[in-house]
Order: sequence, then structure tokens, then C-alpha cells
Amino acid sequence: MAKISNSQIQALTLKEAVKIRETLDNHIAELQEAQKAEVLEKVNKMLDEVGLTTSDLKPPKKARRKSSGPIPAKYQHPTDKSLKWSGRGRPKVWVTEWLAENPENKLENIEIK
Repeated sequence: MAKISNSQIQALTLKEAVKIRETLDNHIAELQEAQKAEVLEKVNKMLDEVGLTTSDLKPPKKARRKSSGPIPAKYQHPTDKSLKWSGRGRPKVWVTEWLAENPENKLENIEIK
């Protein structure tokens, strides 16, 4: 392999440097493609030896969990029966307000049985 000194590189014109870079970029791309082809050939040979295909290398798809629909309500407003809360996530505004109204108000008191 021919070595190019730093002084030789510094002496290049812009046009010469760009031409060399283009040549190197093309050569690097060719080498990478050849290396990929070589590796793929080796991998395919190894797969053939053990009776596998490339599709056997892919991980199985994960089964999607079926949605069981809406979560049933666990709590209901004591006076307005249309206001309900499942007990999951952030409490509804009416729950927070109802609990703040009276220290004796507890979630157990509005639980749907």
C-alpha cells in the first residue's frame, strides 16, 4: 500500500483532493458491498448446514393482548348515580371534591358492592 505523507496531502489542490476523495468513497463502497456479500454467503452456508432459513432468525411476533373492554366502575357518587369512577388512574374531580367536603367521607362509603 502506497503511503501518502502529510506534506503531499497539503500540496494537493482543492480539485485534486476532491477527486481523490471521490475515488476513495467509491472504492470504500465497493469494498463494503464485497464484504457484505461474503458475510451473507457464509451465513447462508451455515444456515443450510443446520437446515434453517433467514426467516427462522426473525423473533416471533408478540401476541397482542386483547382489550377486555371498559373497566367496570368501582365507585359511585352518593347522590348523583350517573357519576362513576373505576378506581384506576387519577381520581375524578367529583371524587376529590366529595372526599374534601367532610373528613368522614371515605372511598369505602361510595364503593359499588
